Amino acid sequence: MLADRRHQSWNYFFAFFIPVLLSMAAFAVMGILPFGSKSLLIIDMNNQYTDFFSYFKTIFTQNNDFFYSFSLNLGGNFIGFSGYYLLSPFNFLFLLFSNENL
Repeated sequence: MLADRRHQSWNYFFAFFIPVLLSMAAFAVMGILPFGSKSLLIIDMNNQYTDFFSYFKTIFTQNNDFFYSFSLNLGGNFIGFSGYYLLSPFNFLFLLFSNENL
């Protein structure tokens, strides 16, 4: 019984540390933090969130609708999208900056 628990403990140990070590090796090869100057977050920020926050700003500064957007593929419901990405009260800080500074 005790040997089974030790074996199971080693399984948990390896199940945690093997993916961590593989991830760290991949980060080192690609130059991602803490091994280089690249970041995993920059891809999402440039390709996704910048556009979302720019649209959020145009809701207040131009004539865009919060409930429906023609900016989606052929137009669509914007409520679920905004609930997932844009309904933090901290997003109002983006109103203080220009779209170029986002």
